[in-house]
Amino acid sequence: MAKRSAASSARASAKTAGSVKTAESEVRQISVRMYRQGLGDCFLITVSHPSGQHFRIMIDCGVILGTPDAKQKLCAVVKDIINTTAESGEGGFVDVLAVTHEHYDHVAAFTLIPDLFAESGKRMTGKLAVGEVWFAWTEDPDDRLASRIRKSRAERLSALAAMAGKLDGLGAAAPVDLIDSLRFFGVVSKDKGDGVAEGVGATAKAMRNAAGFAAKDSVRYMRPGNVITPDRAPEVRLYILGPPQDEKLLHKSDGPSELYHLSRPDLDEAVKHAAAGPTATLPRDPYEPFESVYTYPLAGVGPGGQDNGPVAEFLASRYYGPENPTPETDLRWRRIDNDWMDTATELALALDNATNNTSLVLALELVDSGKVLLFPADAQVGNWLSWETVRFGKSENPVTGSDLVARTVFYKVVHHGSHNATLKAKGLEKMSSLELAFIPVDHDMAIKKHWGQMPLPALVDALAAKTKGQVVRIDQDLPSGIATLRGGPDCPPWLWYEWTMML
Repeated sequence: MAKRSAASSARASAKTAGSVKTAESEVRQISVRMYRQGLGDCFLITVSHPSGQHFRIMIDCGVILGTPDAKQKLCAVVKDIINTTAESGEGGFVDVLAVTHEHYDHVAAFTLIPDLFAESGKRMTGKLAVGEVWFAWTEDPDDRLASRIRKSRAERLSALAAMAGKLDGLGAAAPVDLIDSLRFFGVVSKDKGDGVAEGVGATAKAMRNAAGFAAKDSVRYMRPGNVITPDRAPEVRLYILGPPQDEKLLHKSDGPSELYHLSRPDLDEAVKHAAAGPTATLPRDPYEPFESVYTYPLAGVGPGGQDNGPVAEFLASRYYGPENPTPETDLRWRRIDNDWMDTATELALALDNATNNTSLVLALELVDSGKVLLFPADAQVGNWLSWETVRFGKSENPVTGSDLVARTVFYKVVHHGSHNATLKAKGLEKMSSLELAFIPVDHDMAIKKHWGQMPLPALVDALAAKTKGQVVRIDQDLPSGIATLRGGPDCPPWLWYEWTMML
């Protein structure tokens, strides 16, 4: 897929799209629509002015795996975007589809309902055409580091999926964190009605499908420092803040510590050995906790086992304990026979965090006022920290990432308001101009996924204090008394919430 300059791509978008004349286009304004399909992201940004011309950016379209009726909900979202952006009986059109990163809750629509998108940007009745598709540089097939990152991700995902499958075959329950992490990539051991068949690659397929929604020369891989001023919307400038091109920052997802996740060959090897079948020819795991001479197979010696002898007797009395123990006879604290699963859980969580850190981060600046709208997707610590060093332009006083954060008036809260995303001193506390925050979160679904702190109450409180209560969540009613907020399309339950501001 070819790459192109910012100027030429903006001109192409201007020529491709027509104008949409509505009552709203009588004034210069910008609106941000947050869809309420469930725990996942889908946003539609519209810039309009009196000429009747609209410039639109669609950011992601997904929902967490396991959402009831996921396909139908995503269909409703995309059809609404088609209807909103349609003109003269033709299909809908968005100038840009920004695909932030390879997680199911951001890209599910592109694999579940690809038929609702027009082929290669062609205008087709009843379908959504796309002028350009934007990915982060980490998806660039011509970038050596990006290719290595994607290959490593695929290999680790395959190993983790194989381990989950092996446990399923043994009738054992895989750790919850392992299963949940795999589901971010659309991986399930069996079809459980989520719309994803057994196997690995649902999110990778979604990324490929999304790349096909625009012409090949309109697929772009964005890097920090890129600035785009669309020809059809000179009132705004788009700055690319992340993901960082520093591999250490890409791997950093732990704020208080200096740990760099996924730099753990021991985890890789341990998971490969654990996932290997009985005919595997892998060498002995160099990270085993004990030498082979000190190991003993547990098959047959556990409760109800058939083995007899001093070892079985010792284990029964000193390791397993009685089947119905009292507090005094409970020996479960001694057991380590399931600890081998911890390596898979740790690697799965690290893979999940590292993928979040590859998020494409957009800052949209309103040229006249200097106000900024920030869309960080699921960026984690390393991504946030990298913005401090991003410079835009070659003048003596270039725009900086820190400056854009300080001028942010609208914040799409990162990673559904989780505990490990929005930074404090180098994030929210820098947003001295913040007026409004949108949180795409479904707390009830988060609880079902064992994420009881999503959104994090302390973060929600801090956002409310910053914005004087103007925090909008998809799982709650709209705050009352704010004229710039509305729900749509017609009546409750609203499919979306939308905020509008004059330019």
